[in-house]
Amino acid sequence: MSTTVKFPAKSAKAKVVKITFDVAQDAAQDAATIELLCDFNGWDPVALKKSAAKKNAGSFSVTIDIPESEIKESYQYRFHYVMADGSEKYDNDWNADEYIANPFGGENSVVVVKKAK
Repeated sequence: MSTTVKFPAKSAKAKVVKITFDVAQDAAQDAATIELLCDFNGWDPVALKKSAAKKNAGSFSVTIDIPESEIKESYQYRFHYVMADGSEKYDNDWNADEYIANPFGGENSVVVVKKAK
């Protein structure tokens, strides 16, 4: 699992920060679907797309766009897995920048976003 943060070029017309969330095949654990739950949008689920490439078979990813003017220093998130048998589970990013306690007795992953200088 990993996150990548890309700030817009200074010359770019659209001032949008792109945050990509990747779940590698081993971390996906043969899930049928995976959703991102994140505080950037009030914890509304965002579907990750399953890779069609043979090289990355079984991996998932999604990129979210946040206007640079609205970017926060960090975001909390979790992944919601639906397995092939219909069972569900929640998992954190194994390589998150930080972890923070959530109100459900577990932890959320944190991605730290720092403005480019």
